[in-house]
Amino acid sequence: VLDGRHKFDPNHPLFESCDGQGWDLAESTLDPASACRLIGRYGADSTRIMDAALPDEQNTIENTDYMWAELRWAARDEGVVHLDDL
Repeated sequence: VLDGRHKFDPNHPLFESCDGQGWDLAESTLDPASACRLIGRYGADSTRIMDAALPDEQNTIENTDYMWAELRWAARDEGVVHLDDL
């Protein structure tokens, strides 16, 4: 709930920057935008997701921003029971 002093601006970024949070983004095989998206979504688990990823799993799933590695991570570690949970 906004208190009137702060106006919501949908064009203002929620995060000021992405510093890699322990990732050497220069050494990463991911483009910086994908790396920052992973860090923003998974935090410290982002490095574990990429460490466990097979080479082909770094490709994005067609028509999404998600990588196959994320799908496998969700199926294994996030309590997926039904396909709808993915």
